[in-house]
Amino acid sequence: MYKDYKNTPLWNSGLSEEERLQYLLRELTLDEKFACLGTGNPAIERLGIPAFGVGGEGAHGVQARHDQSYDKGEPVATTIFPNPIGMSASWDRELIKEAGTVVGTEARALYEEGLHGSLSLWAPTVDMERDPRWGRTEEGYGEDPYLTAEMAGAYVEGMQGDHPHYLRCGATLKHYYANNVEQGRTYISSSVDLRNKYEYYLEPFRKVIREHHVEGMMTAYNEINGIPCMLLDNDIKLAKSWGLGHVVSDGGDVNQTVHFHKYFKRHSETVAAGLKAGMDCFTDDMEMVEAAAREAYEHHMIQMEDIDKALYRYFRVMLRLGFFDRGGRNPYEQITMEEVGTAQSQKVARDITAESVVMVKNDGILPLGAQKAAEDHCNLLSQDSGDNVSSSLQSYDVSQRLHTERENVKSRLAVIGPLSDVWYKDWYSGVPPYFVTPLDGVKNALQPESLNSRISGKQSVTEGKRNSQSSELQGVTDESRNSRLQELQGAADESLNGRIYELHSAVSGNATVRIKVSTGVEENAYLGLQSDGKSIGLVSKEAAESFILTDWGDGKVTLRAKSNGLLLTTQDDESIGEKGDILAAKEEAFGWFVKEIFYIEKKQDSYANTFAASIQKSDAFAENENVEQPDTFAENENAKQPDTFAEYKNVEQPDVFDEYENAKQPVAFTLKTWDQQGISIDEKGALRKDRNAIGLPVKIEVVEDGIAQAAIAAKEADTVLLFLGANPMITCKEEIDRTHIMLPDTQQKLLEEVCKVNSNVILVLISSVPYDLRMAQNCENVRAILLCAEGSMELGNAVMDVITGKKSVAGRLPLTWYGSLDGFPDINDYDIIQKGRTYQYYEGEALYPFGYGLTYSEMEYSGLTVQLKDYTKLLVQAEVSNIGKYCSDEVVQLYIRKKDSAVKRPFCQLKGFERLKDLKPGEKRIVSFAVPLEELKYYDVIAKEKLLESGEYEIMLGRSSKDIRQSQSIVLNGTKRPCRDGFATNESECFDRALHYVLCSGHLGYTSVCTKNESDTIILDYEKVYLSHKAKGIVLDFWKEYTCDVEIFIDGKKVGKTHISAPEKEEEKQLEAGEANGDGAFDFHQNWITQRREIGFCEIEIPLCDVPVDKEFTLTVLWKGRGKTCTWRFVND
Repeated sequence: MYKDYKNTPLWNSGLSEEERLQYLLRELTLDEKFACLGTGNPAIERLGIPAFGVGGEGAHGVQARHDQSYDKGEPVATTIFPNPIGMSASWDRELIKEAGTVVGTEARALYEEGLHGSLSLWAPTVDMERDPRWGRTEEGYGEDPYLTAEMAGAYVEGMQGDHPHYLRCGATLKHYYANNVEQGRTYISSSVDLRNKYEYYLEPFRKVIREHHVEGMMTAYNEINGIPCMLLDNDIKLAKSWGLGHVVSDGGDVNQTVHFHKYFKRHSETVAAGLKAGMDCFTDDMEMVEAAAREAYEHHMIQMEDIDKALYRYFRVMLRLGFFDRGGRNPYEQITMEEVGTAQSQKVARDITAESVVMVKNDGILPLGAQKAAEDHCNLLSQDSGDNVSSSLQSYDVSQRLHTERENVKSRLAVIGPLSDVWYKDWYSGVPPYFVTPLDGVKNALQPESLNSRISGKQSVTEGKRNSQSSELQGVTDESRNSRLQELQGAADESLNGRIYELHSAVSGNATVRIKVSTGVEENAYLGLQSDGKSIGLVSKEAAESFILTDWGDGKVTLRAKSNGLLLTTQDDESIGEKGDILAAKEEAFGWFVKEIFYIEKKQDSYANTFAASIQKSDAFAENENVEQPDTFAENENAKQPDTFAEYKNVEQPDVFDEYENAKQPVAFTLKTWDQQGISIDEKGALRKDRNAIGLPVKIEVVEDGIAQAAIAAKEADTVLLFLGANPMITCKEEIDRTHIMLPDTQQKLLEEVCKVNSNVILVLISSVPYDLRMAQNCENVRAILLCAEGSMELGNAVMDVITGKKSVAGRLPLTWYGSLDGFPDINDYDIIQKGRTYQYYEGEALYPFGYGLTYSEMEYSGLTVQLKDYTKLLVQAEVSNIGKYCSDEVVQLYIRKKDSAVKRPFCQLKGFERLKDLKPGEKRIVSFAVPLEELKYYDVIAKEKLLESGEYEIMLGRSSKDIRQSQSIVLNGTKRPCRDGFATNESECFDRALHYVLCSGHLGYTSVCTKNESDTIILDYEKVYLSHKAKGIVLDFWKEYTCDVEIFIDGKKVGKTHISAPEKEEEKQLEAGEANGDGAFDFHQNWITQRREIGFCEIEIPLCDVPVDKEFTLTVLWKGRGKTCTWRFVND
């Protein structure tokens, strides 16, 4: 480094930001400026600028795995919270802010220690989760913009700190915007009309930027109405007008704009358009970005001013993070590794995990040992009422002396399910210092002696999972480990401790199988480990490997070799010389490409008829003397036989159960790799991926029937804790959406079989995505259902805190759980208003509505008052009383509905919430809300702004969007909706209603409204059209490339029509998605929409009759076939 750089204005923290940054821009050479336009900033020694990266992950903890090619190194342990969708389910702003503080603190500590390369993290994700099939649902905060903004905003505040200038770390919102589809995400266009845009998709971004002052924002991969998000000039500048610091593109999007969107031909065009749109950093290959910027500048596509604007905002982030601070004023630079993984951080993880648990069913079985626990909890709160330590540590001291008069009577507890003793990372998860599986949580509650190996971080293999991370991980201090051990031991000493419940059995329900190969090789060829102890190849029956098979649905399974405890994986990275060998070599299924997935398909059936529960009993099964035959369970005279199975068993899923009981021989399948490629056998008998081969023909022989074992365990137990759910790396993830919401077939079968033999089943679903739980909800033997998101390192302890009543259950759903997706719109349809998505517009009956969640105690709402304050806000107040017998939290939710609106408005909208903590039985509290009138506005497509509508508003307080306990109306004076001047040029996208349409870029800067499918009839309604004098016709700015018939209606009466004949031309090739000439594509059938964006538009005049004068009317434009329109206007004589 140059010795005198600290004497420059850049390093003088006594100067203003403007002075320091203007000096920097003057000093940087042109080459240095080009090099700084990417997210990986090079070191510039003469100015004291260190190498620095804008970007890092912190969705629910700092991601410091260091397992990517650009970030190789030893993993660093950090505190890991539930997935964001789980944290959002807590509805607790204060607690999620604490989680954000932990993330910001640990990010700063790792950076100062040189263990993490960035202080600008790419979190949180605030995409609106309008569809439960979206693969990245775990990353967001739900389907409501208000809840998302409040919870994500609190997380941002925690991450960034409360200093007026300096940032603890930078937070970055993603992905701007309407980014809810993984299939084709790098080229697909989201069709978003104006009301959906301003009322729904942009709203969480606006609120978090304006109210919580987030530093950065990332644009999305997709297009909006035909324009790639990183080029949305008006929308990016709008976000900056709200107070945004900087904007960064998503990874690789410069390249994708050319090669996937096919929007431009050269990268220089992309960089130039991005800079002019307001982009500040390009996340892509640095050499490519630098070369593209240089070319754009040399060809006068950009000016120095464009570059300097971006660099000004980029380096402003660095100033706020404390770089170039000669005066040492940054309060956060003193943070050290001693603040990573502290006992307090681990407490926050346990607290927010427990608070995120949502109870959707309970007929009284929970909490276990309820009455005494409730009394102890309330007594403790009374004694320590002045203590601000939150309920988690208080509850650790609450005695679990449950029903001491029955101290010597033990109830047998069975822990069952494929999620019962595993803990899964998701793609954006870091590595925790330890983790607690559900079974660990049960043991910690019942057997304190089981804690030592867990907290010390020793590895063990149990039922096909690798337990806890190595104690050698960086960031795990002896002090934090010992503190945690002491804390948990103290909690366990006062917990169930075997006084009422004992752990009778623990069964995963996974099958153990042998795999016989049937390819014409020797008759008894099985799969097994070869001499190297890991390669999978052909062996004799005697040497056949036993595999623990876990079925994740849709044909996807994992196979873990019992002999070495490792998962089968496909090593096929050709860039490092791998040749597709299949080995038993991985501890977990993890990676951008999850190569531990294998597909098992029934040979004779379609792909839909997958492995699932159709694995068959072989002769080997009958030889297993320790396994009872499952058909004896039906004879259990004492178990309730629910009559709900028949109704729900086969709904929306393959009929694969029928063969299970009756088949005598194994069923033939084909085995394929993670990417559904074939498998062949080489000359040495080893398995290898082979793109030219079909799936390997195999037969499955069940050695141990996991469902049968589970049924035995359930039959012998008094109570069953059944853990089902998802694997965040397999079920769905980035780049992988779901096609349905059904449980994997084997999990559904497991649920049914357990319920046949036990009448006290507590179902715990560990999943960050919704499932159809209608069968469980309607089954009498399923006594309670708890929903818990994945991800938290404290998952097992937190779930048991709730089950045992040590922690109040009061989580609420941040999105609607549907019972069925029958009739649900296509996942690519972003119109929630007209298509009835989310709780705001859904007309059906949801299984569990938005905001739903039960508590152990009953609550009463009373005394609702509403008043208008200073003509700017509503003051809402009510009293909440705990009229039950348990101490409990309560989430009070405020919804507002506009009655008799001039436009279609939501059934209700969340506009306030508060989580009241630890209400004791009989206690009453006042809850108050202040709602700005700004929150009551809708976007008017005529005025092109948000308006407060005059009229009556219903103010509602409740426990969910469907459980309203108190309501009161108030009349407000607002703005009258204007008329449309029919003689002016009206934009076609400003419709009030539309059917069978998509939006795409048109010409002259307008957005075009297009037919969705060639066979559809598009209908566009425009209300409140007004003509001051007579009109003879209407002029449409229309695309004349195809033949179609256009009709015009006024107030439902046809007043004109015309036939459009397309010019003769050669038949066009049907392009594949992403191959359109210079354009992106909506999907394989609609890419004609995006061809020749401007060619073909012309004005078409349609003569009209009986057009009203001096009165408002509704105009309807209708046509069938391929067509687009950008504007319309009436014309007179």
